[in-house]
Amino acid sequence: NKSLIGPDQKEYHRELERNYTKLREALFPLINRKIPQLYRPLPLPTTPTQR
Repeated sequence: NKSLIGPDQKEYHRELERNYTKLREALFPLINRKIPQLYRPLPLPTTPTQR
């Protein structure tokens, strides 16, 4: 994408990259947080013959 950016758009693109980096850093703790409930084994689905 960088090759498609004209000289007048370079500063705008740099600002987008800076903002993306800030957003990624701000969301990092949420994205990488381990939620114990997500790591429990799932219960097996019951079928009508198991009742």
